[in-house]
Amino acid sequence: MADIYPVGVASGGSVVWFAWVSDDYDHLMSVDGMAVHAFNRDALDLAVATAGGTLDWDGET
Repeated sequence: MADIYPVGVASGGSVVWFAWVSDDYDHLMSVDGMAVHAFNRDALDLAVATAGGTLDWDGET
């Protein structure tokens, strides 16, 4: 199973969170061709869980 890490991208005073999948081909987690993302940590946890994964916040960047 691949590890999934949250990656925050800051812009203009806000942060957009993405789910980064670390496997043989590191990539953003996607559902139906759309990157899994959220505007806060709780929403990202929910989005990743809904897609069948679990975030590793200890590896947060």
